[in-house]
Amino acid sequence: MYQVLTGLALMGTALVPYARARAETIIAQCNVGMMERPERILLIFFGAAIPSIMPVVVWILAIFTNVTVIQRVLYTRSAMKADR
Repeated sequence: MYQVLTGLALMGTALVPYARARAETIIAQCNVGMMERPERILLIFFGAAIPSIMPVVVWILAIFTNVTVIQRVLYTRSAMKADR
């Protein structure tokens, strides 16, 4: 269970900047999403500082980083449709 959760958190964390970079090759700017870099760094810092909350931090990362990727994809798609 925790391996899958950690994998989802890692995948989402890696895909957030990738989705932004790919989107900005198509549209001017893509600053949407709930978990941008500062939020992820602070969350990981708090999880490292207080090890008892690290499982909660991994859950939050697994959910909200992937939500951020989806938001960026949908935002880019709608911006592309608006440009037509």
